[in-house]
Amino acid sequence: MAHPNHLHPRLAPPRHQNPPVTSARPESTVTDVSTDMAVRAAAFAMEHLAEDISVADIADHLGYSPFHFNRTFAAAMHTPPGRFLAALRFHAAKNLLLTGNDAVVDVCTQVGFTSVSSFSRRFREAVGTSPAALRTLADQVADCSPAPFSIGNPKAAHATIDIESPPAGLRLPPLMWIGWFPTPAPIGLPRAGVLCRGKQRICLPLCAGAPWLLGFSVDAAAEVVDHLAPSAPVVASHSTPVTTAQHITLTFGPAPQPSVPMLAALPALAPPH
Repeated sequence: MAHPNHLHPRLAPPRHQNPPVTSARPESTVTDVSTDMAVRAAAFAMEHLAEDISVADIADHLGYSPFHFNRTFAAAMHTPPGRFLAALRFHAAKNLLLTGNDAVVDVCTQVGFTSVSSFSRRFREAVGTSPAALRTLADQVADCSPAPFSIGNPKAAHATIDIESPPAGLRLPPLMWIGWFPTPAPIGLPRAGVLCRGKQRICLPLCAGAPWLLGFSVDAAAEVVDHLAPSAPVVASHSTPVTTAQHITLTFGPAPQPSVPMLAALPALAPPH
């Protein structure tokens, strides 16, 4: 500008069901198998986040070879299982940092890390701030929610993006972040993008090296934890990388389960007041 973790009562366990189908293509048997594997792998990872489990442990639990598990999981989730497991841990850590007073070293061990230096370094890479800086950022957001802003090269070719409302019964919060990421997963800060309110059409400069378009929406008056570590985000993503000027319709809706948590601390991108 996502996801459940048993370590904090704000977060519910993942639903053991296939995510909704968003593609116009009929699902094949291979896709069904990949999705089922991803659901079971995510559930096992959630249950054991505080332990020093590895991708090989998850593969063994599911009865797959590490090679086959890595390939099939990545095909279903568009991110390698090791990166997904780390993302779950960092999302859990964000919630612990934002809703409690535990020291960073204690949060580190609660989410399955044994080295606080490794945890802090990788947390910064994935979230965009250090663990301590995330708490400072939360105080700033509590005092004043982010105002609209944009980052990027205004002279670059533009994509015209029409914002499509979610399905009936789901309101689209007015504060929207739409930005460019280097991968299809919202890990690390986006390279460019815009934070806007209530827009229906946006002209967004393209960003070399970051062709994946992702969106996140939240109420400006939402709790700080929903700005920085949403448990049930309203999200959008374009299915293919964007490298040329074009017209895109971006549809927002609930994040499917399982999916990669929204790790980027987007308010960190806001210019100082």
